Amino acid sequence: MNRPFLKSGCAAIALLATACTGVLIEDAPGLDSRASYYRGEFDYATRNGAIMTTIVGNPFAAPKPGFDARVVGLMKEQNRGVPAEFVAAHSARTDPVFSVVVAFNMAPGISPNRLCGEPATVQTAPHSRDLRMSAAFCHGDALQSDAAGVAYQLAGPDDPKFAELVRGVTNAMVPIDTSEEGDGGDSVMP
Repeated sequence: MNRPFLKSGCAAIALLATACTGVLIEDAPGLDSRASYYRGEFDYATRNGAIMTTIVGNPFAAPKPGFDARVVGLMKEQNRGVPAEFVAAHSARTDPVFSVVVAFNMAPGISPNRLCGEPATVQTAPHSRDLRMSAAFCHGDALQSDAAGVAYQLAGPDDPKFAELVRGVTNAMVPIDTSEEGDGGDSVMP
């Protein structure tokens, strides 16, 4: 029997089992992957400390205002760059030109651009075994950056995987600066 193959095969099965029961965040690396985003844009949008955030969908049988408050609470200071607060309404602490839109279990085939342009028309589904989250950083109705993730076999809103999903997608929504001034990459954005 080939024991090295058996060990690596078991490791691969364990990794797959973890992926199917955990949280997966889709994070496109660097600024180059987000053509509309420019270096420092999210920091500029949140320069007063907060950004208006709309939550689309309610995957759990909980009152919507409480669910929305929980989501923005989990998002608080989880972004890359200057820590920001995600709030439900514009105020003196937000820039009215910028916003974030978050959707849970968005219907398949809907572009993240629609989250910025027409968030009220985005169709969502109730919670199933797996919970999908999409987040878009918007400049007006134009998508600047987005991220998505899924929590597999999520038991409910108190499952630790829910907090991991929200925090991970919030972090991934703001691109990593891989410019010469950032971490030594070869891309320079205006």
